[in-house]
Amino acid sequence: MNAVFLALVACELTLFAGVYLLGAGYVRRGMRAPGAGETPLPAVPAVPAALIVPCTGDSPLMRRSLGTLLAQDYPGLRVVFAVSHEGDPAAAAIAELIRNEPRASLVTAGYATACCQKNHNLLAAVAALGDEADIFVFCDSTHLARPDLAARLAAPLARGQAKLTSGFHQIVPGEASLPLLTMAWTVLAVHMLQAAPFLSQPWGGAMAVTRATFEENGVAELWSRSIVDDFMLGPRLLQKGVRCLPVAEACLDTPLSVYSWRVWRDWWFRQLQYLKFCLPPLWAVTNLGILALAAPVVLAPAYILAACLGLASPALGLAGAGHLAALCLLMNAYRPLVPGKPKFFAFIAAGFAFLGGTAWLYAKTWTTNVMTWRDIAYEVALGGGVKRVIRSGALDGKNREGNLLQRKDAS
Repeated sequence: MNAVFLALVACELTLFAGVYLLGAGYVRRGMRAPGAGETPLPAVPAVPAALIVPCTGDSPLMRRSLGTLLAQDYPGLRVVFAVSHEGDPAAAAIAELIRNEPRASLVTAGYATACCQKNHNLLAAVAALGDEADIFVFCDSTHLARPDLAARLAAPLARGQAKLTSGFHQIVPGEASLPLLTMAWTVLAVHMLQAAPFLSQPWGGAMAVTRATFEENGVAELWSRSIVDDFMLGPRLLQKGVRCLPVAEACLDTPLSVYSWRVWRDWWFRQLQYLKFCLPPLWAVTNLGILALAAPVVLAPAYILAACLGLASPALGLAGAGHLAALCLLMNAYRPLVPGKPKFFAFIAAGFAFLGGTAWLYAKTWTTNVMTWRDIAYEVALGGGVKRVIRSGALDGKNREGNLLQRKDAS
């Protein structure tokens, strides 16, 4: 057991150090404020581009986000917002925002029946554009963008340096609560992995693809039957030899203040489910990584307690204490990579919560093939295909899956 524990500790510390060395510089490039020495953007060729934004609901953050997207400085950029139906609160908010914006328009997609609603909205916007744009830039509606976001994503495509690009986002904590800092840890971990050429995948919140690549590789058909946009797009294009180019400077801000464990749990569980549905082999192999990250965090305190009670050797207790101290020091190195540089103890506690919560939620992905988002439930096949879409205002966090299964039994 001692040898197994030490091997797991070595794996965990190596992973933490390796991810930091891999992605810290990449994340810092995206953190720089506009005008504060960030990489200048060379002139972009005049290639027609369109910004496509799927929307639902209404909130002050969404309105701020859409305002930053309307303020993009890419010459001649078309902006298309897409909602499911006219009664969606987002429709009224968008109509108000674009009243005096001739380059912006609103598309009503209708309800999705064979794919996720986001994909359905995206495809409606693409269809409405026709051949007006040679570059599609896709963005989410809940992050704040710098004026040059679209240009940063489109520039490599316009110059012929890539066919697919992606940015990412960073959490800007408005408070030091444990759930919010755990969310900051989660987003930061994924952000840093974007720097790895062999791991980089497009992120649907800020990605761009040439229309030719989109059409030649059947992305519309793929999206029309799948659960998510980015997790399906990246692997499909990679199979065709098209690798995603990460753009560090295309980094959006996600300001959050009031935040709960339930919101983090639901969001992170969906991300892990996307991995299961869209990349099953990678999801299965991830078992090893989850074990290496979570097991030492559980075993080390147990060994310390056992040593104090005389049930284990003092050397084993010291090994557990040394491991926790080393892990805390490594976690502290990540702290400046979160805007505002959270306080030490709060950030370290959130790091442990991230590790434990991720292991728990990953285990839950083995128990269900149902994904829920707001009042929609999707039954999903391995491979990312949507088998069934169930809509019900009665679906809440406790009975969503139960309602879906009952409806299946009754049909």
